[in-house]
Amino acid sequence: LPPLQSLHSLKKLDLSKNRIEGFHGNASLPETLEYLYLSNSALRFIPSTWSRLPAVKEIDLRNNNIDSHGWPGWFQTPKGYCVSYADSISTLSEADELLPVVPPPNWPAVRRLDFSDNPLGIDVVDFLQAFRALPSLIYLRCVDCHLSGAITSDALCYFDIEELQEWIARPCEKQYSVRSRDSLKALSSEGLLDLSVNNITMVSILDNWVAPRTPRVDMPRPVLAAKLNLSDNKLEKFELSRFWHRWPKKVDLTSNPDLRLFIHTVEIKGCSELFNFEDELKYNFHLVRDPHWDDPTREGYQCSSVCRTMNDIQVDVSVNLSALCRCIPGYAGEGQGCTICETGSFSNHNVGTSRCHLCPVGSMSEAGASSCECVDGYFKSSSGTCKPKCVAGYFINKSEICQPCTSGSYGVLSKELEGECHSCGEDFLSAEGSRGPEACFCRKGYIRDSQKRVCVECIEGIKCDKPIVNRTMVRLLKDYYQLTVTRDLINNGTETTTYAAGLTRLPVVISCPFKKACLGTDDNTGLTQCAEGHQGFICGVCKNGYASQGPLQPCLQCFALNVNILAALGLVCVSLAIIFSLTYLVQRIGSRPRDDVIPVLFKVALNHLTSISVLAMLVLSMAYDDDRFSSWMTYSSRLFSWDGGLPFAYASWDCIIQLICPEASGTAVLWRHAVWIVIPLLCLIVMPIIGALFSWCGRCIMRCCRRRFTRQPPVPVRDDTIHIWTGSASDWCAKAKKAVDDQAELFIVTLTFTHPTVTRNMLMLLRCRAYPYLDEDDHLTERSRPDVNPDLLCHEWPHEMFRFIGMAGLALWSFLPVIVGVVLLRSLREKLHRPEMRLRFGFLYRVRGWMERMMCIYVYIGGSRDTSGHTHTGTPSLL
Repeated sequence: LPPLQSLHSLKKLDLSKNRIEGFHGNASLPETLEYLYLSNSALRFIPSTWSRLPAVKEIDLRNNNIDSHGWPGWFQTPKGYCVSYADSISTLSEADELLPVVPPPNWPAVRRLDFSDNPLGIDVVDFLQAFRALPSLIYLRCVDCHLSGAITSDALCYFDIEELQEWIARPCEKQYSVRSRDSLKALSSEGLLDLSVNNITMVSILDNWVAPRTPRVDMPRPVLAAKLNLSDNKLEKFELSRFWHRWPKKVDLTSNPDLRLFIHTVEIKGCSELFNFEDELKYNFHLVRDPHWDDPTREGYQCSSVCRTMNDIQVDVSVNLSALCRCIPGYAGEGQGCTICETGSFSNHNVGTSRCHLCPVGSMSEAGASSCECVDGYFKSSSGTCKPKCVAGYFINKSEICQPCTSGSYGVLSKELEGECHSCGEDFLSAEGSRGPEACFCRKGYIRDSQKRVCVECIEGIKCDKPIVNRTMVRLLKDYYQLTVTRDLINNGTETTTYAAGLTRLPVVISCPFKKACLGTDDNTGLTQCAEGHQGFICGVCKNGYASQGPLQPCLQCFALNVNILAALGLVCVSLAIIFSLTYLVQRIGSRPRDDVIPVLFKVALNHLTSISVLAMLVLSMAYDDDRFSSWMTYSSRLFSWDGGLPFAYASWDCIIQLICPEASGTAVLWRHAVWIVIPLLCLIVMPIIGALFSWCGRCIMRCCRRRFTRQPPVPVRDDTIHIWTGSASDWCAKAKKAVDDQAELFIVTLTFTHPTVTRNMLMLLRCRAYPYLDEDDHLTERSRPDVNPDLLCHEWPHEMFRFIGMAGLALWSFLPVIVGVVLLRSLREKLHRPEMRLRFGFLYRVRGWMERMMCIYVYIGGSRDTSGHTHTGTPSLL
């Protein structure tokens, strides 16, 4: 900024919102300047020449870069001269200590100063000392200036430098001492001192400082400012005079979390009553709590503030939590640390909320209660205490003594709240002193109707050798299951029996298809206890980590993933070996004479394979319910079971699905059956390929052996040779037909083994059984559930998808092979006696009559009979 001293008529200089960093020359300003605005700039220091501006009224230096090095250090006198009772200087050594200071700014007319948002970083007393001698200052603001330290009495007085100099020059001609003067006169009477958002730690201006001695005894003592804002600092202590008139009219001490003050808790109805104590508070001033409380908080407390009648003092409740905050009725503690009173205790403002008080005898309260209520058997007297009375289950005898109702009866309260006893009725029993009709229970051999007070004979599956006292604990025999229900509004949303919930008149008892899965009633829950690994409806579903070979087999814990994979692959290899071995035997037998005994025996064996498949699963399932076989059958079926057709590790595949895809664990048993819709197709594609590879390798080995031991002339290439990669479409068809003809025996044997297995798996997806069902309207009906997963409902998702898969699988693999076989043999009926046909279809005789042709068809389709004979106990339906 260029020099402006020559502008003698300049009165207002406004250079705000610029990037002014300094000045050329000594930065002198004209003495006529009255208003100086340099806010929001880049000024780094205050020039020393600005100390003489006799006409200036306002200076605004907000939001600059003035730091401790750019602060001029005006009038920073040694501290301690305004603390003691000594208010004058009477020795030269004291005067010499005060003289070497930078003189205060000569701004006699200044009224407003604003240094906010500058990183001054100086002591707060050093900042205030610079302006002690300004008589007209009524507005001093330094917000967010990084001021620190404590505000002490050193900011309230000063010694005039010129007076000290004159006293030193002529000590004998003057008075014996130099007296101090009051600081910030205009500011203390009507001004505002705003030092918010700084690091001020303490305000300590006590009564050990006195005003200069004058003949007037009633001279008012100085205050720091009429309005003082010290919010958002780091105050830890705030000490002012005990005299009321020594306090500012308005003080803001909010947002000082470490500040603690004494709050007087005098019992008054309103802050206006403090005027009645004006004479007392005038010489012993205290902050007084406002008797009006704020609304309670969710944490169980309410807070107040300090009265602003005498002085407007704003503080946070943190200055004295125990005085400004209290617990609401039903809570206990100090300040804001309130906890709810437990059941059987209470608190209120009459007895105090510092702790919870126990309820008297005969009364009880809920958690968070402000008072206690009389319990059953007590009533509240006129004095407010609870006294005992005859409760339900008791009656007043002739001696006017409460006596319990006898067995077989129950007690109720009459309209006059007196105990009465009533008979439970025929076939009913009750304990002595029972209350209400619900306490009556049926005698042995009967069970109570949940909706009527009648006893009926026990139904099958319930233990009635002892009276059933509690509806939630109906004991079942083993092999039975009790229907349950889960409702949000019943038993807190947990599973319970329909009888215990009162939704059915009697328990709904179901015979478990797999007897050993149902172990009776659980003594803890009252529900049916399932065997290890079982859960769900009729205990017919395996838990996660468990699997079974079928619906009537136990759920066993899964082995590790690698063990299950090895078991599944091992059985696949065994199946391949069996199929290829039988194919080899079929080819050998087909070349024998028709009257050979071996073809006859082999044909009989294949004819009876279907019958064995029909009975295999039925015998296997029945063995699990027989204790003589169940132990070794359970152990042997962990990795393998044969139920006709291909040997298959059903449990291993179930475990593999659960371990690889946990989200599909609920439908893993359905997927292991549904996958059989594509397994026959894979077998018919993969096995011929494997057979062709074996045949090709065998021919290569034989050719190499012949060439090694014999020398044969090279075979000339025939012109009519059909190459595999050349030829027309008819050639390709001929090649394909020849390849199928070469593998005809393998196709027949593969269908013979896969047909029973795929038929049984498709039927398992369709098999449903009707069970009792409680609908959403609490009507007891019947709904069908699949045998493989009784937790699901038939004709609903996801079973509906698997039902379509089962129907498609039956149509594709159970009926289509029969139709294809009939059509094929019908078209070849005149050629079946030829030797090449016998080799093609295995070992067929020459057929002539219709019965013989049907036998050929039966041999061709192998296991075309229904393999669904392994059913559960009951009458299932195919849906």
